[in-house]
Amino acid sequence: MVYTNIYNEQLVKMLEKPDDFQFVDVRTQGEYDYMRIPGFDICIDYYRFYYNHNMITHLDRDLPVIIMCNSGVRSIDAARIFYEEGFKEIYNLTAGIQGWDGIKI
Repeated sequence: MVYTNIYNEQLVKMLEKPDDFQFVDVRTQGEYDYMRIPGFDICIDYYRFYYNHNMITHLDRDLPVIIMCNSGVRSIDAARIFYEEGFKEIYNLTAGIQGWDGIKI
């Protein structure tokens, strides 16, 4: 499998170990600036990333990556690209930031 779907409860536990994961938000910069999940310090605009995979060359391919977007759609496509680029352990936040509402960390 290219990626593993995760839900909020799993993400909360992963966020408690920030050195063990790379947290990547693939929404636009405007979406990211408006609202974000604490810990997702890497913002890579999916619409630019789709055509320019070099935007992730600075990330560690051996460190698990957690990808999220607005609703979980763009992050699925991004997860496939991460896989094609050699990332070994990829997680997709199923409902994106829309599903995060009300979750406290």
